[in-house]
Amino acid sequence: MNNPYLRAIVAFAYIICVSFFLQTVPPLLEPEIPALGIALMLSVFVLSVALMAFLFFFTPLTLAIEKKFKESAWFFGKTAISFLGCVAVLLLILTFF
Repeated sequence: MNNPYLRAIVAFAYIICVSFFLQTVPPLLEPEIPALGIALMLSVFVLSVALMAFLFFFTPLTLAIEKKFKESAWFFGKTAISFLGCVAVLLLILTFF
């Protein structure tokens, strides 16, 4: 998956899925022990950080290790700008509809 645009779309889709999950499922799964809820949220947070790190930084870091600094910067820039575009489209949709 060396397409920065696809990586940005996957990251955005993951965020949408997690937010949908957190909005709909917690009323159904209220734990009797609050510590279990906290542990679940921390687990989701750690998974999210690992996935976003992979999607945004793995390929640019690999390119930088191979001394391809310009390609690394361009790849990260394309991924970040594409993600920003997805967020902007969502904001426009939420603003006008």
